[in-house]
Amino acid sequence: MREQQIPAQRDQFEAAWNSTQLLMAEIGQSVDMPQADLLMVVGSFAVGHVLFEGVPGTGKTKLANTLATAIDGTFKRIQGTPDVMPSDITGTDVYNPKTGEFYFRDGPIFANVLLADEINRNSPKALSALLEGMEEGIVTVGGQTRVLPKPFSVIATRNPNEIGQGVHELTKANRDRFALGIVMAEQSAKSMLDVAHLHDLHHETKPVVSLEDIITMRAALGQVAIHTKHSEAIADLVVAAREDGRTDRDETVLGGFRPFMHISDAARFIALSVGRRNVETNDYALAASYVLPHRIGLTNEAVDDGVTAHQVVAELVSDLR
Repeated sequence: MREQQIPAQRDQFEAAWNSTQLLMAEIGQSVDMPQADLLMVVGSFAVGHVLFEGVPGTGKTKLANTLATAIDGTFKRIQGTPDVMPSDITGTDVYNPKTGEFYFRDGPIFANVLLADEINRNSPKALSALLEGMEEGIVTVGGQTRVLPKPFSVIATRNPNEIGQGVHELTKANRDRFALGIVMAEQSAKSMLDVAHLHDLHHETKPVVSLEDIITMRAALGQVAIHTKHSEAIADLVVAAREDGRTDRDETVLGGFRPFMHISDAARFIALSVGRRNVETNDYALAASYVLPHRIGLTNEAVDDGVTAHQVVAELVSDLR
């Protein structure tokens, strides 16, 4: 029996590695992103949902749509506005006067890739509907539980510099649902020219993997080993970020298990992406730079000194190497 399992595991790992390479190559022909950022987006199916922060107009919608096409999946979008209701996200029961019966009309959350644009413009009530799906892979409408498609990944955006009426700060629970955080920097002159070049090429994204391949990618993480000393180092890193003097404990969400789990899974995926079956220090050091910053709130003193959460994490990570 054991001899039959080993080849299956090997095939699963190699299939996941191949899917990663195909997706990176295909998406890279349409979207201009740093390689590490792109890797984390591809890994969102294996690790968890992604929160993008940064100015508008940096290609986030294009990225989400391209990702959905490349996996031969469905793409839907929610535009965050204060008047969005939970039913606008999950769907609702609709009465059919011809049959005299109700039928369920599904909402945009029933997709493989969901773009929640300007998520901080949604009301807390609307966000609660989204969070159930992100955490449990299900939604509850009219007392009935409905299962979301698999794979399912939320790519959300928020502009942290935009403050005003109709904009809500994401709560700690909101931020903790996102495994990865990616900052979209303002585009340089070179980056603008690179994007223009991609547009001129008119590359039409095509499916390069199947939905089943993406599910295999998640399962294959179990074939990537993490030595006990590395697991201990990840746990120590989470605690160090939480207890750093520049961190505001009341505004930081590093007290639970999720950050540890997300760093571990992201590190496994990074190792898998280069065909390695064991996690090394650089893997979880890179993973932490995407998992921790959006969960950290800074003290007023740190903010006044111009410190950022990414700087705090970068300093902690540098001690690992």
